[in-house]
Amino acid sequence: VGSAVEQSHGSFAAATIFVIPAIGGTILSGIFLPEYISVGASGGIFGLIGACVADIVLNWSLLFSKYVTDSKGKCKHIWILIWLLGDIIFNSMLGLTPFIDNFTHMGGMVYGFLCGISTLERLSMKFFGIKATPWQRIRKVVGRFSGLIIAVIALLATTVVLLEGDTSPCQYCRYVSCMPFPPWKPEQEKWWHCDDCAGVSADARLSETTGKYDELVLFCPDGTQMNIQLEEPTNDKMALEKNLPSFCRQNCVNVYRTE
Repeated sequence: VGSAVEQSHGSFAAATIFVIPAIGGTILSGIFLPEYISVGASGGIFGLIGACVADIVLNWSLLFSKYVTDSKGKCKHIWILIWLLGDIIFNSMLGLTPFIDNFTHMGGMVYGFLCGISTLERLSMKFFGIKATPWQRIRKVVGRFSGLIIAVIALLATTVVLLEGDTSPCQYCRYVSCMPFPPWKPEQEKWWHCDDCAGVSADARLSETTGKYDELVLFCPDGTQMNIQLEEPTNDKMALEKNLPSFCRQNCVNVYRTE
């Protein structure tokens, strides 16, 4: 995608479309998922995908014009559009699994769309002998500058929010990037979880009378402690450690780190 954008629209446009979405997507991830560190170039890659969407939007009237494109060409354009939308939907769904940052991906795509509106070369309607309407001329002039201006303003605004905030302004927005699945299954039967219970620890109390562990002091992800009386005392310390995430989800009020 990057090579095609560079060959068609130049190095400056390709660099702008890659760099600004990469930075902007990472900043959005830092705002809404401050307890995680996201690395990689995926924000820039999705920025290129967003620019492809912008390219289609900018040249829509020509791509599907009866004066420019025949029926075979229109079918080809429709298939490309379906493939692009399918790719976006697939990656958005994939981003709901653990360890994949949807904020970086989708944020980068939005920034890429905005940058693409301002930096991509437009096909000239005059070249095809089609006279542009006044509304189309106004839209062209406004779009040439508005996309990049909005992207830069959003980049500065989100940077300020990131530097001034220590916690996510929207706790439930984390489900945009990870959603427990399947949602209809009980907690212990889900395929994956999106909380921080996997890294909790606990102190086990050994009963002097039975010689078995009968109580846990569980350290929840937010730093609080929970005293848990075990329904079935056990000597199997490995089994207790394995079940700590389940104890966390059942007993901790907040299952996410706050720092």
